[in-house]
Amino acid sequence: MIPKNISDQEADSLEPVNLAESAVFQELKQMIEELKQRFGYVVGDINWQGVLNVALDLRGEKILIDMILEPERSKRIFGAITETIREFVTYISQETGTTSISVNRSVKFIEPTINLHSNCSVTMISADTYRQRLLKYDQQLAESLKPYGIHHCGNNMHLYAAVYAEVPDVCFFDVGWGSDIALCRKELPDAFLNLRYDPVKIRDAAPEEIRADLLGMLTASGNLKKTGVCCINMGHDVPDENIATVIETVTEYRNGLLTE
Repeated sequence: MIPKNISDQEADSLEPVNLAESAVFQELKQMIEELKQRFGYVVGDINWQGVLNVALDLRGEKILIDMILEPERSKRIFGAITETIREFVTYISQETGTTSISVNRSVKFIEPTINLHSNCSVTMISADTYRQRLLKYDQQLAESLKPYGIHHCGNNMHLYAAVYAEVPDVCFFDVGWGSDIALCRKELPDAFLNLRYDPVKIRDAAPEEIRADLLGMLTASGNLKKTGVCCINMGHDVPDENIATVIETVTEYRNGLLTE
């Protein structure tokens, strides 16, 4: 992604997108209406990213400086993005019934109507900065877009787990590989934790190592009914044996606990 790199002046005058006047949105809306006319309904959704993700697309790395040196500017940017996301996601949900299967297909098997907010780039800032500059936008979206989930693909979600616990009624978290799962579970006892495995390791590791990793992850999460496993962005060269190991390990772990 090459950011738009909006200027200071553009950032200071940024407003939420008026979808009724947006040519791009109107083109999408027309396509949806044509599909509905042809087939009677539409399904699917569009990855709506997240507040900081979109801010980086608009402002580039300068948004990271704005958060520290120009907090009012960053507030205006984040506010405009949040309102645009809220309106866009509400529209998609009304048309298709889902918004986030394109973010992570796992939500289809947990609760298809989950609105999954992508916090990929939150790993670039500290938990304190997230609390001071971004938490309130997650809170606003969580109030408007229920059921609500947070996608944190970085290897450090445990550093943010206590702050994420301040977002109301989050029911689903994508937990990045390398995160301290036990600490995430401690801070988020009632949420579904979707545990992400390393897409490189699943290609290169022996089945025995993969199995040991998965058992450790599942044990750390603890709550069988609120735990899932996925591996996103696997390449075509991942051995079938390794994929089978994931399925077999999760199935055996689940069946073993259910029969205890």
